[in-house]
Amino acid sequence: MLLPVHTSRKHRPFISTEMIFYMLSNNHINDLIVHPFNFANEEILSHYISFLKTLSLRLDPQTIQFFFNAQAQDFPLVRWKPINK
Repeated sequence: MLLPVHTSRKHRPFISTEMIFYMLSNNHINDLIVHPFNFANEEILSHYISFLKTLSLRLDPQTIQFFFNAQAQDFPLVRWKPINK
């Protein structure tokens, strides 16, 4: 099954489900989710929010397993911490 990647209307590349599974399977996404970025920088904050929105749109019964960190018994995508400015 191919999934569209959101780009301009002229050019819409497709990525496979297997590619998405590969990108999500190594727990690196969870490391990025919990990384202590400098959210005082509004550009970083904006990119981080877009990143989280994109990830949450990819959640489905097959991909949810990649967002659970079994080692830490944690689900970083729904963890909430206040932003310190």
